[in-house]
Amino acid sequence: MDVRPVSQHSERGWDQYLLDPVVRALYDKQKLDLNEERAKLAKIQTEKQQIEINKLNGELVPIDEVRKEASKVATSIKSKLTSMPARMAGQLSTMSDDAEIESALEEEIQQILEDLSNEDNDS
Repeated sequence: MDVRPVSQHSERGWDQYLLDPVVRALYDKQKLDLNEERAKLAKIQTEKQQIEINKLNGELVPIDEVRKEASKVATSIKSKLTSMPARMAGQLSTMSDDAEIESALEEEIQQILEDLSNEDNDS
C-alpha cells in the first residue's frame, strides 16, 4: 500500500490531501498501542492527584512562597551579621586577651543563631 498522502483537485481549485492514507501512515508508523496509551494517561492522572493531595496536606508549596520566605531569612541573617561589629565594638575594645575576644565573638554568634532559630519557629 502506498502510504504517501494523495492529493486531489477540489472544486475550489486547490489541492486537498486525502486524510485516510495520511492517518493510516501515521498510525502504522507510530504503532500506537491503546492499552499502553491508557496506562500512560492513568499514570499521569494518578501523579496529578498525588500532587493535589500533597498540596492539601501542606507538603508542597508554591515556589513564590519559598522564594519570599528565603528572602526574609537571608535579610534577617544579613541584618544581624552586619550589626554585630557596632554592637560588639565597645565590649571588644576593652579586651586584650585573644581568648576572651574569641569567647565574646562566639557567644554573640551563638546568640544570633538562637535569635534566627526563634524567628524560624515563630513563622
